[in-house]
Amino acid sequence: MNRRETRERAVELIFEASFHNFENPQLIYDTAKTVREFEDNDYVRTLFFGISENYSLIDEKIGECAKGWKTARISRMILSIMRLAVYEMLFSDDVPFNVAINEAIELTKEYAFDESPAFVNGVLNKIAENEGLKN
Repeated sequence: MNRRETRERAVELIFEASFHNFENPQLIYDTAKTVREFEDNDYVRTLFFGISENYSLIDEKIGECAKGWKTARISRMILSIMRLAVYEMLFSDDVPFNVAINEAIELTKEYAFDESPAFVNGVLNKIAENEGLKN
């Protein structure tokens, strides 16, 4: 499984966990792995459990930068994609922030509406700027 596929798998799990307020992520992971029969992957696990542990902080960062939008109004899929990107930007030392943003935009193009990639790009770039990732 390549990095793009691991991100897709992680987004599916994050999306599913969002319906359960990230309660009992191990059950969600184990059930999804069994039902969807996907390969157990260290990076998927790292992303999913890392986001599950930090989703409040991640949502706070998104909320601060999504001008005029509360996270409750953002579609669960878009929010799941942005959670993944923010986690990679803040917690994954081996993923440059611009790669995290680009991957999020590509996932958004695949899973969302026409205007969504621009929204995701704007929010994530503002987070990168606020976090001092842009020089």
